[in-house]
Amino acid sequence: MMPDSERFFPDRFAPPDGEDRQHHYGLIDFGGGKHAHIGKNFARMQPMAIRAVLLDRFDFLPCAGFPRPNYGSWVTGAESPDRIRCRRHSEPSVFR
Repeated sequence: MMPDSERFFPDRFAPPDGEDRQHHYGLIDFGGGKHAHIGKNFARMQPMAIRAVLLDRFDFLPCAGFPRPNYGSWVTGAESPDRIRCRRHSEPSVFR
Protein backbone atom coordinates (compact mmCIF):
# COMPACT_ATOMS: atom_id res chain seq x y z
CA MET A 1 0.00 0.00 0.00
CA MET A 2 2.79 2.44 0.91
CA PRO A 3 6.05 2.40 -0.99
CA ASP A 4 8.96 1.13 1.11
CA SER A 5 6.65 0.50 4.07
CA GLU A 6 9.31 -1.29 6.15
CA ARG A 7 11.56 1.81 6.29
CA PHE A 8 11.23 4.18 9.27
CA PHE A 9 10.07 7.43 7.71
CA PRO A 10 7.78 9.46 10.02
CA ASP A 11 7.45 12.32 7.51
CA ARG A 12 5.54 10.06 5.12
CA PHE A 13 2.29 11.34 6.67
CA ALA A 14 3.21 15.02 6.39
CA PRO A 15 2.24 17.17 3.41
CA PRO A 16 2.90 16.98 0.50
CA ASP A 17 3.43 13.17 0.62
CA GLY A 18 0.27 12.32 2.54
CA GLU A 19 0.68 8.58 2.06
CA ASP A 20 -1.97 8.03 4.74
CA ARG A 21 -4.59 9.61 2.47
CA GLN A 22 -3.89 7.32 -0.49
CA HIS A 23 -6.38 4.70 0.66
CA HIS A 24 -9.55 5.24 2.71
CA TYR A 25 -8.88 2.23 4.99
CA GLY A 26 -5.10 2.69 5.13
CA LEU A 27 -4.78 3.45 8.84
CA ILE A 28 -7.73 1.48 10.25
CA ASP A 29 -6.69 -1.45 12.42
CA PHE A 30 -7.14 -4.72 10.52
CA GLY A 31 -8.24 -2.82 7.41
CA GLY A 32 -11.85 -2.31 6.50
CA GLY A 33 -14.45 -2.64 3.81
CA LYS A 34 -15.04 -5.90 1.95
CA HIS A 35 -11.50 -7.15 2.42
CA ALA A 36 -10.91 -6.72 6.16
CA HIS A 37 -8.07 -8.68 7.75
CA ILE A 38 -8.93 -12.35 8.08
CA GLY A 39 -7.53 -12.55 11.64
CA LYS A 40 -9.49 -9.57 13.02
CA ASN A 41 -12.10 -11.60 14.88
CA PHE A 42 -9.49 -13.98 16.28
CA ALA A 43 -7.29 -11.11 17.48
CA ARG A 44 -10.23 -9.49 19.27
CA MET A 45 -11.42 -12.79 20.77
CA GLN A 46 -8.03 -13.98 22.05
CA PRO A 47 -7.79 -11.65 25.12
CA MET A 48 -11.28 -12.76 26.21
CA ALA A 49 -10.26 -16.41 25.95
CA ILE A 50 -7.10 -15.75 27.98
CA ARG A 51 -9.14 -14.00 30.70
CA ALA A 52 -11.58 -16.93 30.80
CA VAL A 53 -8.74 -19.41 31.35
CA LEU A 54 -7.14 -17.22 34.04
CA LEU A 55 -10.45 -16.81 35.88
CA ASP A 56 -11.00 -20.55 35.70
CA ARG A 57 -7.58 -21.39 37.16
CA PHE A 58 -7.08 -18.59 39.72
CA ASP A 59 -8.92 -16.61 42.36
CA PHE A 60 -8.07 -12.91 42.27
CA LEU A 61 -8.55 -11.15 45.61
CA PRO A 62 -7.65 -7.64 46.82
CA CYS A 63 -4.76 -7.62 49.30
CA ALA A 64 -6.16 -5.03 51.71
CA GLY A 65 -9.91 -4.71 51.30
CA PHE A 66 -11.75 -3.09 48.46
CA PRO A 67 -9.97 0.09 47.14
CA ARG A 68 -11.73 3.44 47.34
CA PRO A 69 -13.00 4.68 43.95
CA ASN A 70 -11.57 7.75 42.26
CA TYR A 71 -14.49 9.58 40.66
CA GLY A 72 -12.33 12.51 39.53
CA SER A 73 -10.89 10.81 36.47
CA TRP A 74 -12.41 10.16 33.06
CA VAL A 75 -12.72 6.45 33.83
CA THR A 76 -13.56 5.52 37.41
CA GLY A 77 -10.78 3.49 38.96
CA ALA A 78 -9.07 3.03 42.29
CA GLU A 79 -7.49 5.97 44.17
CA SER A 80 -4.28 4.05 44.73
CA PRO A 81 -2.68 1.23 42.76
CA ASP A 82 -4.65 -1.98 43.07
CA ARG A 83 -2.78 -4.81 44.69
CA ILE A 84 -4.20 -8.26 44.10
CA ARG A 85 -3.40 -11.69 45.41
CA CYS A 86 -3.64 -14.69 43.13
CA ARG A 87 -4.51 -18.11 44.47
CA ARG A 88 -4.35 -21.10 42.15
CA HIS A 89 -7.33 -23.45 42.17
CA SER A 90 -6.52 -27.01 43.12
CA GLU A 91 -7.93 -28.17 39.80
CA PRO A 92 -9.35 -26.18 36.86
CA SER A 93 -13.07 -26.67 36.45
CA VAL A 94 -13.56 -26.18 32.70
CA PHE A 95 -10.30 -25.81 30.76
CA ARG A 96 -7.87 -28.67 31.35
